[in-house]
Amino acid sequence: MSNVSSLLEIVSTLAIVGSLIFAGVQVNLARRQRQRETAIQLMQSFRTPEIVAGITTLIDLPAGLSKADLQARYGDRLDNLLLLLLSIESVGILVQKREVPIELAEDFFFGPTITGWRKLERYILDLREELQVDTPLEYFQFLAEQMIRRQKRHPSAPAYVAYRDWRP
Repeated sequence: MSNVSSLLEIVSTLAIVGSLIFAGVQVNLARRQRQRETAIQLMQSFRTPEIVAGITTLIDLPAGLSKADLQARYGDRLDNLLLLLLSIESVGILVQKREVPIELAEDFFFGPTITGWRKLERYILDLREELQVDTPLEYFQFLAEQMIRRQKRHPSAPAYVAYRDWRP
């Protein structure tokens, strides 16, 4: 009888271990699916005429302009630039909350984030001083600083270089 009892214990243990492995695989698949869906949503959210106009404004923007200089120089075009910054701010929140991997954010937003921070740091600091709060665009700054720190530790090649030999 003890052999049957031992056999049942082994089968029971194997069933539990198998269930745990299956659950782990399912959790991993669900996480990967969520990341894919997030990537698609991020990509689509940056395909609007307003975001494109914000990126165009950012590219043409000289670095170090004050808030007053930016408003005087760009007027209504500043709205599209702010929409771009607030969109990147949202990505920064998702990265900080670990809802979006920073690698994915870098793949999509590295250029606008780094360029935006370098060119608009003074504007953002002026805005914070004017409002007397340190939180405007805090996650935009967070994301830019994280990307800069990561790039210094592990410089990455552009996709056209890194994946030159890639074949579908």
